[in-house]
Amino acid sequence: MNAAGDASAAGPSAATGTLSRFLHTVAQRAPSGSGLFMSTEPEHGLGYQELEHQVQRVAKSLDAMGLRPGDAFALWLPNCVEWFVLHFAAARLGLVTVPLNTRYLVTEVRHLLTTSRARLLAIDPGFHGLDFAGAVEELVADGSVPLEHVVTVGAGRCDVPHVPFAALLEPTAAAHGGEPGDQITEQTPLVVFGTSGTTSAPKLALHPHSNVVRHSEAVREGFGLTADDVVLGMLPPCGAYGYTVALAAMAAGARLVLLPTFDPVQLPELVAEHGVTFLAATEPILRTALAEPAATAKLGSWRIGATAGGSVAEIVGLLDSGGTVLVNVYGASEALALTAFRDPVGDVATRSVPGGRVADPGLEVKAVHVDSGAPLPEGGSGELLFRGYCIFTEYLGNPAATAAAFTEDGWYRSGDRGRVSDGGTVFEYQGRLDDTLRLKGFLVDPAQIEETLLTHPAVGETQVVGVPDVATGEDIAVGFVVPVPGQTVTGEELRSWCRQRVAGYKIPGHVEIVAEIPTTPSANGDKALKRGLREAAAGLLGAN
Repeated sequence: MNAAGDASAAGPSAATGTLSRFLHTVAQRAPSGSGLFMSTEPEHGLGYQELEHQVQRVAKSLDAMGLRPGDAFALWLPNCVEWFVLHFAAARLGLVTVPLNTRYLVTEVRHLLTTSRARLLAIDPGFHGLDFAGAVEELVADGSVPLEHVVTVGAGRCDVPHVPFAALLEPTAAAHGGEPGDQITEQTPLVVFGTSGTTSAPKLALHPHSNVVRHSEAVREGFGLTADDVVLGMLPPCGAYGYTVALAAMAAGARLVLLPTFDPVQLPELVAEHGVTFLAATEPILRTALAEPAATAKLGSWRIGATAGGSVAEIVGLLDSGGTVLVNVYGASEALALTAFRDPVGDVATRSVPGGRVADPGLEVKAVHVDSGAPLPEGGSGELLFRGYCIFTEYLGNPAATAAAFTEDGWYRSGDRGRVSDGGTVFEYQGRLDDTLRLKGFLVDPAQIEETLLTHPAVGETQVVGVPDVATGEDIAVGFVVPVPGQTVTGEELRSWCRQRVAGYKIPGHVEIVAEIPTTPSANGDKALKRGLREAAAGLLGAN
């Protein structure tokens, strides 16, 4: 049995195959007028048949550049049509796509490029006024990453040798014709998603073609998406949430409207402008978008949607009164997004509970005792374990972490607490078992922030904890720092230090300078008293 377990259980949406076959099927049946379109440039879009044609041409060019099955191709791009052309072209050749968040800074990108051994990186040098080209120059100059090729999208300046995206569309006499060979199967590795964990450096959860194809069809079916739908793609495809929504929209042959940048306040206007019928968003996004009383009057076209959050009943009820069905969902980088979701025909209270019914019966779930690992009866609260069709196969380049993530009989240890019901097909998500923080829609290990703080010469010791923000349903990161003896530093200086080194959502909301961090003896050495630190952090935020 492989790590993901037996995925043979067939449900009504048990579609399998490669991503190239998936796109071909969509292109053959999708009506004219559907496809991928940019919200800011409606004329900048591709129907599904033209998308397939561009994918074939780009695949030939990538093949001519010497890329071969198993090579990694990193996409450091915003949400745009070119992102999907490049991804599907890479899939056609058996390449592994490594999506990178545009919020990442050089240090984070260097780690992910090194871990994945990416041979090619795509960037938009002019995106949002950020210096992506300068970052690539830095990466190439220090020789720390194995990059061989750079592809640029857009008109921004890039002084590093590169190939413009437009050049990839030109005819080329590729050695292998850019055609998917016999070696490209549904089990060929396709894409990785960065995930938080017990170490400071993000791990890369690897999914084969079969996971994505089958799950996209399951989500399409579960939400009743059709070619008549208009899906708002506001979440970036670099994460499992945005990626899953986009692929489900494509499975339906729907019109997918892509947003390179997004301000939650704009959501009602975007829904009205594009006639959006389906969208997925985090709880904080919806709270901000619906804050204005007049907002709901602009949502008349919005038929059904998904959200992820622990306190969404008010939002679900508000939208329900206007005719929009919103359901809570569950997902993870290791299991893709919308792995489970509440029944759209349920009442407001039921649809508001995190978790739901598994998207496809090919996924099994159970709860086990946190300490002993013994299976719990229905209704018992413990760690949620998963096995089946959409579970990742490995953490790329990290066999030790992969082994630790699975039980001997192939169940994935999620690190989430929950309880199972209805014969193991429905579960309630009750929170994380570890210290992982949810910051602005992203899961972040506190160790990532602690490691950054420790690079400051005045920091001797640090602990980062999260304080729940009632208004958003997420966490606020608070750092406690003990300076090096004889050194002085302020909390704001350390927040500025982080701002220059990590993505914006990882910057602590507050940093407190302390004389010592309390610890308690344990079998593994001194362990910080996290509960006391959380209480202290809550007090600091309240005082400020």
